[in-house]
Parts: sequence; C-alpha cells; structure tokens
Amino acid sequence: DEINLFVTGKEATVNLTVFNSNGFVVFSKEHQNTNENITFGSDLQPGIYYVQIIEEKQVRTLKLLKTK
Repeated sequence: DEINLFVTGKEATVNLTVFNSNGFVVFSKEHQNTNENITFGSDLQPGIYYVQIIEEKQVRTLKLLKTK
C-alpha cells in the first residue's frame, strides 16, 4: 500500500524525510513543486513512522501509522 501526501504552500522545493520509530531514515525525497501529491511507502512495513516536511524555513513533523 502506498501513502499519498498532499503538501500545499508556495511554489518551492519540499524536502520529505521519513523516519521509523527507531529514528532511522527509511525514505527521503526532494520534491520540486508544492500543491502536488507525493507518493511513498509501498516498501514500508506496518508500524509507526515520523514524516518531516521542510519547505523553505518551515518544518513540520507528522506521526504516521501504517497498517497492512
């Protein structure tokens, strides 16, 4: 199963980093446009993940629970 993340904001580069519950980076991507879907996670096992989104000077962190 894939995860779709829709990031809205200014037209800017978005850096997306996914960490597992142990703090290891399991996915990282630089995305050139906001206001588009970012798809990831098809290779991730079920569990808790933290998604860090960096856009210009703004940093957001989301907690994600992947099932199946």
